[in-house]
Amino acid sequence: MSGERLRWAIFTVSIISSVDNPGAHFWRAVGRHLQQRANVATFFEPRGNPALHALLRRERSGGLSAFRERFPDLHYQTVDQRRGFALAEWLTRTLSTVDIALVDRDASPELITALSEFSRPYLQTFVVDLGWSDEPIEAVPLANFTGVLVGNDALGAAYERLDAAARVYRFGPLPANRAEDEPTGNEIAELKAAADQAITTISRVSEKIRRARGTQIVANGRSDHDDPLVPHKPD
Repeated sequence: MSGERLRWAIFTVSIISSVDNPGAHFWRAVGRHLQQRANVATFFEPRGNPALHALLRRERSGGLSAFRERFPDLHYQTVDQRRGFALAEWLTRTLSTVDIALVDRDASPELITALSEFSRPYLQTFVVDLGWSDEPIEAVPLANFTGVLVGNDALGAAYERLDAAARVYRFGPLPANRAEDEPTGNEIAELKAAADQAITTISRVSEKIRRARGTQIVANGRSDHDDPLVPHKPD
């Protein structure tokens, strides 16, 4: 990586609540990783999502306060769920100055599909599957994404069988999917290591694509190349 301050948009089930949503622990580790390296990361989650509802039912507003006190450096937005043209228009505005966009495999299918169809010069897009599901996501043109990151080898192989044109990258291992809200000390270390590995892989792949096209990845959708780049297409 060039060491530039990059802008990331990360679409998750919920970053605020880990109730029935263990993936929040991984994404919080990702956020911390990016902040510590002076990147700008914004998390987006659906307004009134089930995980947030479950947190509010159990802890009322105290759950939100506890999250903000514990993770004051994580930036997030709760957004209305959109479809069709409204979703495409919102993505166009939201990603206008973003360098790298990540989407959780458990995000809404409409969002994943819309992101797969979205193209903008300099933007790199990735699906992230933590490997806690038995089957890959289907009915999505995965080859349109810059890459698919998968948290275990078996599921990674399933993605490769599903779409031979998709670029699949492994990371992890992650802790086993868990029902408890808070990870143990060893699990925290595993989550941090997996987050570091995932971000390193994404950064390396993105930089390789930029260099292959004669430009170096730099912040805010800008390029050190005078000519505009073409949108990403499967290599």
